[in-house]
Amino acid sequence: MKKIIFIFSLLFGALGCTSQVPGPGISLVDPLKKLLRTDTDFGPESAVTDVARGEVASVQLAVRSNTPIKGLRAVVTELKNGNTSLKNIQVKYVGYVKLAALAKNPAKDVIRAPDMLYPDPLLEQSDINVDANTTQPVWLSIDIPVNTLPGLYSGKIKVTGNTAGGSFTTIKAFSVQVYPVQIKSTRLLVSMTPAIENDRMSNTVNQLTLISNKAKVAPYSAQYWASVQKMAQMMHAYRQNAILVYTLHIIDYTPDSNGNFQFDFSKFDQIIETFQKNGDIKRIIGGWLGGRNGGWYEGFDLFYYYFKDGKAQLGSGKVTNKDVVKFYQQFIPAFMKHLKEKRWDNIYYQHLVDEPIDANAGSYLEIAAFFRQLAPNMKTLESVQTTKVTSAVNIPIPVLDFLDQNYEYYRVQQSQGKELWFYTCWLPQGEYANRFIELPLIKTRLLHWINYKYRLPGYEHWAYNNWSANPLQEAGSLLSNGETLPGGDSWIVYPKQGGFLSSIRLEAMRDGIIDYELLKMLEARKPALSNSLAGQIIKSLKSYETNIQEFRKVRRQLLQAQ
Repeated sequence: MKKIIFIFSLLFGALGCTSQVPGPGISLVDPLKKLLRTDTDFGPESAVTDVARGEVASVQLAVRSNTPIKGLRAVVTELKNGNTSLKNIQVKYVGYVKLAALAKNPAKDVIRAPDMLYPDPLLEQSDINVDANTTQPVWLSIDIPVNTLPGLYSGKIKVTGNTAGGSFTTIKAFSVQVYPVQIKSTRLLVSMTPAIENDRMSNTVNQLTLISNKAKVAPYSAQYWASVQKMAQMMHAYRQNAILVYTLHIIDYTPDSNGNFQFDFSKFDQIIETFQKNGDIKRIIGGWLGGRNGGWYEGFDLFYYYFKDGKAQLGSGKVTNKDVVKFYQQFIPAFMKHLKEKRWDNIYYQHLVDEPIDANAGSYLEIAAFFRQLAPNMKTLESVQTTKVTSAVNIPIPVLDFLDQNYEYYRVQQSQGKELWFYTCWLPQGEYANRFIELPLIKTRLLHWINYKYRLPGYEHWAYNNWSANPLQEAGSLLSNGETLPGGDSWIVYPKQGGFLSSIRLEAMRDGIIDYELLKMLEARKPALSNSLAGQIIKSLKSYETNIQEFRKVRRQLLQAQ
């Protein structure tokens, strides 16, 4: 029997315009295209969005008028297939943030905004004002439940507003067709570190203060835990399934009568349990236990705690320091015992010290040997820029360009059974995929096509919400070694009263995670085809098919082949 395929596509066309005055120009634009405020040419309204059951369909409208618009509002009035309706539809408005500068080594296809204003946050408000001769994107998120009836859905979106000449109403018609393939869960391991706790508690309070609209938030208060829950729910909604926690610094330490350590793991437990209750946590990752004792090329110290006047104090020292040894000889066995009691020992992985390079690989290996003596069964993973520590790490995580430069070495490691992830941060720049705001959005989505193409089951990034003081106005103000980090490196969500706002980059990353899952599903039945489709998009670790129309064709084939 011939297999029947139902296509899920979003096809917009003008149904008509009934208004007191002519409405503004309204165009359907592929959601992978970043719209600058100065853009006027949006291309033909022929984009098709193909999605599986169980994911979210994104639709983007560009609204532009030569006169100011007050109260621009978009509402989906219906979206039906016979008697069945899709009801969970969110209308958002794309906001703009200012970049202080482009990356030091910008890509050839970098987006250059004349006013340095770039689209990113998805604003959740009922309407928005639009300046004259300014493009304003409207973003629709249409939830497609996993049990959605496949078939054609017809809908209308009503766009209203007021100009100097009066009010207008424009109706756009669109249709949706659904593929029968279902996405129930995703297997790609994705960790983007949330700033809910770390070794700088003042930073945590700052993050929560922004969320609570400048109200003071006490660490570990009821409001704090409510924010952690919101974070867990949002990360789950966007397919994040690995949580990094700065374990060492959220444990309470008290001395017993002999001056030995007593450990209270209750805050650590509450964070993990909150994420487990509100998400699908496949890996718990322990934050770094130490850091460089000087510049980039220097060796590593370990953090440790000691008691002064009965209170725990944070220090750092060499792995041979007697106080360091004393602390870890007590901490590691107690923590391992606790993980086993909580049945987390099989999913817990520990970072040691971050980003070892050739110059300090020896220092790293010394720490790894010390750690292995105390915890021979605890698994480790590490963000690395050297091949000299591979034997000491269960999961090496090279930065993308270092992986590219040393791919033959890592390919051999994979063939010998080594699990390998990759990470991005303010590096790599140039032509590599990353999540910078200045890059074409497709380069953010393709991060997870790289995961599939090169058999990398995990991805890590250091920052989910490491905000500056004004993240909704500026996007690249945080400094590292005296330099401005590329816009988008430090956060991918934005603060709002009582929670978090998504961004078009986070939407693209979620869709890339779904792409990975579809490729893995196809691989189980047709591995040659899944590899061929991935190869059409990912030419190498730094060369990709970034033409949106070509990408859509391949993605459609991926869905049709299921």
